[in-house]
Amino acid sequence: MTVRLSPHFQTLPRWASKVAYPGAWVKVMGPGAGISARFPGKRIVGRWWVADEDRYIHQGAAGADEYFLRLFPKYREVQGEVAVFECVNEPVVNSIGQADALAAFLQRWIWQMHRFDWPVAVPAFSMGNPEMWVWPALRDALEETDYLSLHEYARRYMGEEETPFLALRHRIIYERLAELGIRQSPLLITECGIDRGTVGYRHRPGATPWPSYLSQLLWYEQELQSDEYVGAAFVFTSGATGPWRSFDVGEAEWRDLAKRLG
Repeated sequence: MTVRLSPHFQTLPRWASKVAYPGAWVKVMGPGAGISARFPGKRIVGRWWVADEDRYIHQGAAGADEYFLRLFPKYREVQGEVAVFECVNEPVVNSIGQADALAAFLQRWIWQMHRFDWPVAVPAFSMGNPEMWVWPALRDALEETDYLSLHEYARRYMGEEETPFLALRHRIIYERLAELGIRQSPLLITECGIDRGTVGYRHRPGATPWPSYLSQLLWYEQELQSDEYVGAAFVFTSGATGPWRSFDVGEAEWRDLAKRLG
């Protein structure tokens, strides 16, 4: 059995390399040279934070060239170490014009990355996005990407009644792609977990105790085993920065997961 649940690191705490993660993947924000030595034998997904990504997206292909050139030195630094490069984070599409601009942006960025044989994952839509009418507009980019990336969160409980529209929404999306005759790339769920309206699972009123969250993640893993096209699902997040500490999955929590999934 290939375990799908994998760690997502905003920063790399000292313990990051000390846990025997059960899955084949690790996602790291802003990885640098030598990252593969931190996680030997793992396939690494890399993404870099860029301020005001919408500014690039709205320019379409020209914005993609600018975005690519801005990050090119970072891409080059980790080539051969990062297995998959993720593009912009949670793009917003509320109109046909925005959909067309995103499509042009993604297609051009993918073309730029593939010139160097760098595998990519797009479009990393947030929960509830996009509306189903957007997918046909992205056809060309979806035909060319190596992986589809999505974010999947539950509001408070991963097995809640709305699970098909939340924690397992990829099933609905892949059904739609099949109906449209769009190529169905392998899926990387590049963020997942409990959201609780962007406040995470811990340190807040009504927080989810870790034993409960653990059982929900184990349920999620079992569900994902039914979907062969899912490569990995990255639990958001470890090494959390200030605004995201209520999402933090620490060393003790990952040791619990590894023990149950290993």
